[in-house]
Amino acid sequence: MILKRCVPTAAILVLLAGLACTTRGKVKAEAVRGPIVTAAWLAAAQRQNGKKLIVAEASWAPAGEAREYIAGHIPGAIHVNTDVFENGSPRWRLRPSAELHAALGELGITPDSTVVVYGHRTIAAARVWWIMEYAGVKDVRYLDGGLAAWKRAGFPVETTSTVLPRARFDAAVRENVLATTEYVAEHREAVAVDVRSP
Repeated sequence: MILKRCVPTAAILVLLAGLACTTRGKVKAEAVRGPIVTAAWLAAAQRQNGKKLIVAEASWAPAGEAREYIAGHIPGAIHVNTDVFENGSPRWRLRPSAELHAALGELGITPDSTVVVYGHRTIAAARVWWIMEYAGVKDVRYLDGGLAAWKRAGFPVETTSTVLPRARFDAAVRENVLATTEYVAEHREAVAVDVRSP
C-alpha cells in the first residue's frame, strides 16, 4: 500500500517486480505491456520517437550536485531531483498536487509525455515513477536494471546535461493509485508490505 503521508515504496517495488517478466526479451517499443521496459526497448523507442520520449534519471540532488547523472547518463536524459516532489526528511511527504504539476511542468513534462524513469537507487526511481503516475502522466515506464543494464547492452552514455523547455502540466491526479491512512485502516483485509532496509 502507498500511504499518502509518507509514500513508502513497498507496493511500488512489488508491482514493478511482478510486472518485470512481461517485458524481458522484447525489443520493439510497441510490443511491451506494462510499465517495465528493457534497455533494448528504450533504445528502439528513442530511435522511433525521438524528442517525444523523455528519459528521466532520478536521484536526491539538485542538477549541479547529482554525481551519478554528471558522471554519465543515458543520452538525452534529464535529471529529476526527487525533492521537487516531496517535502524532505524525515517523513518525505508527497507535495500537494498543484506543486507536483508545477514541478513536472518545470521539467518539460506534460500529461501526454512518454517518460522512462531510471536511477542508480531503485527506491528513488520507483518513487518518481509512481509519483508521475499519480500526478497524471499517461505513459510512465521504468527501465529494468537502470543504467547498468543500459551499459551491459552496449549502449552509450553521455555527460552533457539536458534541460527541456518549460511546459504546462494540466491533469487530474489519479486518486485510485493512492491509499490514504484512512483507506488502509478501513480495509484491514489488504496486505501492507514494507521493503525498507533495516
